Amino acid sequence: MNCENKPAKTWALINKLSYNKIKETKAPAEFQTETATLTDPLEICEHFNQYFSTIGESLTSEIPSFFHHNNIFATDKHTVLSEDQMLSQLIPTTTEEVLRIINNISLNTASGIDGINTKSVKCFKNLISPELTKCINECLQSGIFPCSLKIAKVTPIFKSGNRSNPGNYRPISVLPVISKVFEKILYNHLQTFLESNNFLYNKQYGFRRKSNTLSATIDLNTKIKLNIDQKYIA
Repeated sequence: MNCENKPAKTWALINKLSYNKIKETKAPAEFQTETATLTDPLEICEHFNQYFSTIGESLTSEIPSFFHHNNIFATDKHTVLSEDQMLSQLIPTTTEEVLRIINNISLNTASGIDGINTKSVKCFKNLISPELTKCINECLQSGIFPCSLKIAKVTPIFKSGNRSNPGNYRPISVLPVISKVFEKILYNHLQTFLESNNFLYNKQYGFRRKSNTLSATIDLNTKIKLNIDQKYIA
């Protein structure tokens, strides 16, 4: 099985070889919180929603202020651009690019909360792509991403431990298929903008074109060998 650049197939193969069973996705019938016992499915869903929507901010608040005010990666070598200047440098998309992105979306991609599946988007791609192009370009020019495309269908997957602890569930978020088209194009154009203006830290290896975490390992290994050759002691 060829799993290169296919995370879903990679994990399916790993689970098959390790005899891991798919985690249960059904929420518990009863959920014990610090103040009450929840049995209403809507209340349980809201409890999960409250936890998942605030956990990021909660974790951020625990980061020592030193790291906020003394960022070792901060640099003053770049020209400071206003929001309007930055948005004006983002290259508009084209209908051809939108069609290419739609064609590359896997048919196995799950539909979001709007219920529109990938097959439907591909079927009507020639009809919707001109309007999508206009919407995406408006997004690039205004710097505003449509709120309706940010709403995800979230499935909590139980990991282990106490079933009444929302921290023991991993949220799987599925966004609308159209949102994925927006995201891919915005990512490509933003990446081009950041690279052309040299805004990315030169030691960032992940989430960059022609680079990955293996590059970081090679770089570290090279530096260690160089220091050993120069008889430096750690």
